[in-house]
Amino acid sequence: MDLSANKYGDDTEYGFGLVDLEFALEQYDELKAIYNNAMNTTTINEATENGILQDNQGDVITFDDVTYVEGSWATDEHKIFTELTDYINGTKMTTNGITIVKLGAVANDTYLGAFTTYPQFHGFMSKQEGTPTYQSNYMASYIYITNIAVGIKNSTTPIVPSYLTSNDRTGIDTYLTTSGFCGNSWTTLLQGYTTGSTNKSLFVYGIALHTVTDMLAHSTYNATDGSYISHALGADTIFKSDGITYNNRYVCAQLIARKVISHIKAFEPGDISDFYNISDVYDGSFYIGRYSQYAQAVDYNYYNSNSWFFNWVNKN
Repeated sequence: MDLSANKYGDDTEYGFGLVDLEFALEQYDELKAIYNNAMNTTTINEATENGILQDNQGDVITFDDVTYVEGSWATDEHKIFTELTDYINGTKMTTNGITIVKLGAVANDTYLGAFTTYPQFHGFMSKQEGTPTYQSNYMASYIYITNIAVGIKNSTTPIVPSYLTSNDRTGIDTYLTTSGFCGNSWTTLLQGYTTGSTNKSLFVYGIALHTVTDMLAHSTYNATDGSYISHALGADTIFKSDGITYNNRYVCAQLIARKVISHIKAFEPGDISDFYNISDVYDGSFYIGRYSQYAQAVDYNYYNSNSWFFNWVNKN
């Protein structure tokens, strides 16, 4: 690793340099031969001086314009993300695939109404408009929607989690079916893209992505006084990464979105650990309604192992 690293600066400032796997593999056979031959008096340094082994003089590749997630919670542009990197978990997502996930990510707002009426698709913790009114577990809803995406991809019946309440299942199954979303056909929803199982699945993953990140828009409270953080709190900058108010909600939304994207690439379901994932960046400046209770309902053992975090984030 030391020999093949890119020495792109002074050792006192940059140490051994930047690890370069590709360059290391190119030199591996020569290095191994020298290392294994105990009778060979040629040292590694001599091999380098003699040109048998090469110094890494390559330019360091930089990615100045890469953005994993860029989004807004402003009411006039409620898009979870506008750009995805092609390189997450070392794999690529096609341009068409990214576009289809985006179509799904805005479908919750495009085809459904208020989050208080359709909490399962907006990360909200209760149904408050229409009948019946009830508590809605946004964690369970998100996981079930990803299960639907997996089922569509594999042409199998989606797994219905045992912890999903009948109200939440009805709230999802009424609008998300094998025929489309909110009464719109797949042909309409996919806007010219083919209506095969892969594209349908990607679209549903987009819906799930909106659902889980919307939790941070609709179910949060001020950590200082416990007041509800209104979605219509103010200008667009309040919700963006350069905002000065509740900025950490946006940071957490970015991280959980990246986790969802990793599931999309693997065509796998989400799980309770996705909600613990934000522990890396959460700063306690806001609370999330019923975070602890809903985690317990989904997986008590996992909650119990990580209760310190779920209880810290929680707002009853």
